[in-house]
Amino acid sequence: MQLPDADSPCLPEIADKLKLYPFFKNCLGAFDGTHITCSPPAEDRAHYLDRKSGLSSNVLAGCTFDLLFCYILSGWEGSASDGTVFEDGRKNDLTVPPGKFYLADVEFGACKVLLVPYRGVHYHLREWVTSKDKPATKEELFNLCHSGARNAIERIFSVAKKRFKMLHYCSDLPINTQAHTVPGPSQFH
Repeated sequence: MQLPDADSPCLPEIADKLKLYPFFKNCLGAFDGTHITCSPPAEDRAHYLDRKSGLSSNVLAGCTFDLLFCYILSGWEGSASDGTVFEDGRKNDLTVPPGKFYLADVEFGACKVLLVPYRGVHYHLREWVTSKDKPATKEELFNLCHSGARNAIERIFSVAKKRFKMLHYCSDLPINTQAHTVPGPSQFH
């Protein structure tokens, strides 16, 4: 697994699509968090309680637009926000070359290395499909394009969870071992 480098040319997945190029020409991929069911020790359960009242570990992942994982950080408690996990990655081993960025959802907040959508404006692709409306403002158009490109991370999470059924079930292994059961990138090809 390797993060794209600063000298990478514009990705074909961006360059070949008029609705994405030149707006996202310096974009390297997308980031998001996903929750993996876990079984922490009784004394730590409150920290692993996620927003849906389940026990989970928050796993941060980044992928390129050709659906390859380029970064994974696992082991965070389910109560941790995606933005918090991302900032931990940035403090430790996640580097984004100057002038480059990744797409993320509004849960991450704005920063120099993440491009997030406008708040309070239609965003998710399914919202556009069900409304049958066309973007009426530049913010709606941006969010529609952003959602279409960022969908890569949602798609790869779906593929991984379908392929690796163990990601849906708790384990009796120690919580530190459970954090390392997230498959490595070579297993997703």
